[in-house]
Amino acid sequence: VNEVNAVLACNLDGRLERIEGMLANLEKCEKSLADYLETKRIAYPRFYFVASADLLDILSKGSNPQLILKHLPKCFDNILTLEFNKDKENNPTKVAIGMYSNEK
Repeated sequence: VNEVNAVLACNLDGRLERIEGMLANLEKCEKSLADYLETKRIAYPRFYFVASADLLDILSKGSNPQLILKHLPKCFDNILTLEFNKDKENNPTKVAIGMYSNEK
């Protein structure tokens, strides 16, 4: 429906029911996501110290360690960063060879 007037568009028949249905589906998705994150926290308790948005970022980028370095201090006290081994093209690999703290 191509209604230009916002009031008319909001008052179309069935609009409230449709929005309520979308809200119910959103709540189901949020519950499922929270349950999934809880399983990860149970498997690795340090994740309890990480916000849900950060944990989701860690899990979604877990196969590329360089992308989750910013989350290290949230999981481990006083760890600033890791140093990774380099391949022949001087790109970082997944093998960490150094761990550095915040202390100077």
